[in-house]
Order: sequence, then C-alpha cells, then structure tokens
Amino acid sequence: MKKSALITVFLTTLLVASFSVKGQTVQRMDPPNWWIDHPLDTVEILLQGEGLLKWAAQVEKPVGKVLQTTHYGDRYSLVKLWIRSGFNDDGFNITLGSKDFFFPLLERSGHQPQGLSDQDLVYLITPDRFHNGDPSNDDVPGMRERGVDRSEPYARHGGDLQGIQMGLDYIESLGATALWLNPVLENDMMRDSYHGYAITDHYRVDPRYGGDDALRELATELHQREMKHIMDIVYNHWGVEHYLHRNLPDSGMVHFNPDGSIPYSNFRFSALADPHALAQDKQAFEHGWFAGAMPDLDQTHPLTASYLRYSTLWYIEMFEVDALRCDTYAFSDPLFLRKMNQLLKRLYPNIFIFGETWSYSEASQAYFAPNKMYEGHFSHNDAVTDFTLWRAIHKMYSA
Repeated sequence: MKKSALITVFLTTLLVASFSVKGQTVQRMDPPNWWIDHPLDTVEILLQGEGLLKWAAQVEKPVGKVLQTTHYGDRYSLVKLWIRSGFNDDGFNITLGSKDFFFPLLERSGHQPQGLSDQDLVYLITPDRFHNGDPSNDDVPGMRERGVDRSEPYARHGGDLQGIQMGLDYIESLGATALWLNPVLENDMMRDSYHGYAITDHYRVDPRYGGDDALRELATELHQREMKHIMDIVYNHWGVEHYLHRNLPDSGMVHFNPDGSIPYSNFRFSALADPHALAQDKQAFEHGWFAGAMPDLDQTHPLTASYLRYSTLWYIEMFEVDALRCDTYAFSDPLFLRKMNQLLKRLYPNIFIFGETWSYSEASQAYFAPNKMYEGHFSHNDAVTDFTLWRAIHKMYSA
C-alpha cells in the first residue's frame, strides 16, 4: 500500500472513531493531525463530541502544554496547545477526564512553497469540467448529489483529479508552469456545487474528485515536472450543508441579522475605498451573504478564525501548495486577512498570495492591491486578479 494511502486510512479511521467514557464521546478532531517540527509550534484542535463541557484537556509534560480549553456548549471544545521543540514522536495522547485519545504527528515532506513570478504561466481548471479519468467515482453513495449529467449545465459532469493528472502532458505543452485548481474540498450540496466554492468539509478532498490520495499524487507529479500547485482558498463563506453550519458551535460564527434572517450583500465595492461612505454600506458589503447557499462567515469570531487558519495550514502541508488564490477577497474581514497573510509569510516566506477582486473600478481594485495609497489597509497579499483589465480586453475584442 502506498504511503499516501496509509495516511488516508489512518486519518479516516481516526475521524470516525468514537471514544467514550461515562457518556462522553469525541467523534472528530480538526485538524486531524499536525506535523513534527512544524514551524508553528502551537496548534488549535476543535473537538466535536458529547459531554465535553466539564473537561479541560491535558497533555503529558514531554509533549508540551495545553494553553487553553474553550468550550462551545457541550458538543465542541477548542484546545490550544503548545508542542515542545524537539518532540518527534508520531503523536501523543490528549486527556479529557479519564479518557485519552491519540493525536497523530506526521513527518513533513520537505516541500517549501515556491511562490509565483512574472515568469509563470498559470493554467486554471474547474476540475469537474476537465476530464473524467476515473468513472468509478462519478456516483458516490452518501453524497447529496448523485451521479453525473453532462446535458445539464449546473450538474456534475464527472471530471476528477486523475483526469487532470492524465492531461499534464497537454497542459505542460502549452507552456504552463503553474496549475490553479478551483476548490476541490468536499462540496456535499444538493445541487449546483460543481464549481467547488460551497465547501462542506475543510479537511476532506471531495471523493468525486478522487479524495486526498488523488490530490497528493497530482501535487507530487506537478513538482516532479517543476510545475507549481495553486490552492483556491475560500475564507469568506462555506456551504450551507457544512458539517459545522448544520450544528453551529456558536451562532456568532456566521453573519445573521438580529432577527435571525439572512443579510444579503449590497455588492458595493466602492464603500470600502470611499472615505465618505456610510458605515451601514460598508457593513452590508462585508457582512452580507452573496448567495443563500453559501453563508457569510464572521472571521472576527475566534472559532471561525481558528478553523479557517488551521485548515489552510493543514492543506498547504498535506498537499504541497506553492501559492494561494483567495476567493471573494474583498468580502472578507480586512484585519483577518492581514493577520492570516502575515502568518503565512512568516511560516512560508516564498508563498505567493493573490486575491479575487471582482470589481470593474480601478479605485476599488487598487484598495486591495499592494499599493501606497491605502497603507493602513494593506493586507500583505502579493497581487489581486485584474478584472478591470479583463473587462477592457473583453470590450475591445467584442466591439
């Protein structure tokens, strides 16, 4: 069995295991693992189970120290712990009450993000639409949307990661040096989620794409070809069927109106760049949902921020990412973006971060780009997508 398959089997077993004592259970830990000698020596683990409220987590002294245990009701606990430098076991026990459960530590691959430059040619793929390399994963029992239907524009068409790997010779022949995949994390929605932006599990590659193993194999081959792997990260929202959204640890993790109704975005990019804009216009832009199927996340909430932060770091390590394309960048909390990007640059100095700013105003787009006009709002990204240029080119050739 391949090493990557062994890792997947081990982590999957860990995720579905339920540890019980006197009515207490732990069904899930996120992240499901960390790494030996990771440059970030603190990790925040979200425990999901039953009967957690009365327990404070502990670890043995050689491991490190639990810095804080924060409970969110009886079903969720966020454990922040420091891992001692030089601790190189394959994991350790976290103690809750009289029960121990094992948290694994993996060896790092040695890959360091290579970033992007103006010498790179990026090839963008919507994985469901590229090539069906493995028809056996077209219909996955237990998923809400079953099968494929290529006659329907918004249905699944069967493309997968193996199909992309089979097409690398063609992609490389075009001169492409970097591969940008639309999100491949699980989108277990009822319909219309072929695009990948309605994530329902931040720690699981969608099995209809081939799962974690397929993405690891693709990343490995990309780097063997000296090509780069771009992750499409989504901080702003998740899918309405996300396992945490279906049973929110805290309602403040998602933006709602005071009466519990959905606040929809006004899409006024100019409200952020305009010093005279009304405060309610800025709030409506940043806090509003832009689609009813994708709840808008409040990144100022400590649990939301922790979940997004550690799932991103986990993905970078697990799948050897070189650069990040940040979806709906303008809609996210600016302070969260700044802190997140500062952390990423500290841990991975060469990683390249570019944000999606779907605005047709140069002033609005400039607000999110590295510049000297809005120093107070600089979020430490390297670039933004240039939709103003795209629109000008599109108009020129369609005239």
